[in-house]
Amino acid sequence: MAELKIKNVKTLTRWYQERAIPEPQIELHPCGIGRIACWPDWVLDHGRVVKRLLGEGQTLKDIAGTFGTNWTAISARYRKYNFKRASEIVDRQQLLLSICDSIYAGVAKHLGDIKRRLDTTSFPPITIQIVSQALALIDSGHNPVLILSAEQTIAVPDFLISLHLSKHFQARDPFLVVPLFAIVMEHEAAIKMVKKPTTHPVDMVTTSEKGGVQKAVIVGADWEFHLQEKA
Repeated sequence: MAELKIKNVKTLTRWYQERAIPEPQIELHPCGIGRIACWPDWVLDHGRVVKRLLGEGQTLKDIAGTFGTNWTAISARYRKYNFKRASEIVDRQQLLLSICDSIYAGVAKHLGDIKRRLDTTSFPPITIQIVSQALALIDSGHNPVLILSAEQTIAVPDFLISLHLSKHFQARDPFLVVPLFAIVMEHEAAIKMVKKPTTHPVDMVTTSEKGGVQKAVIVGADWEFHLQEKA
């Protein structure tokens, strides 16, 4: 009433009785005594329109006939649109799509480089020495993986991948990682030669917050994880 400069509450009563605004919801008064009529925020904006049209000579019946009584549809006209937030969302989506395109291009180039190496090399990239190295890693308790890049092929313990990446945030040379244990163990003779891996990387990270807090990496299903501060 103050915003619309309405002095008599009967004015609002007449407005909703003539269906120029929706009926209010009757709620307990904030002071705890009695009841009070309440409207959604958008009705204030609609009320300004009603008052302007009344000032131009229209009647409440005219206004109700113009707008109708589909209050859900009418309220949609008065919803606030946050252009700044919408712009940020659009910009972020555009950035994500742009990064997707870059990743696609990077993967395609990397796979092309590896294929060219496989096609042009004069010796098999998977050598007896690499297989022997994988067996030795398994026998010493490690879980071997194959690192295949455009320049080299090598078998290493699985934990070296994270150590390598942690020291090369700006690395531009990608590599393909292939788990080897299951492949090697498909051969019955290999099962008799080596024991299963027993060495596992310690899932700990040191964060940059609070001067470097050590946290445990709690691993979930499907590559999900969360960090838990070490007791």
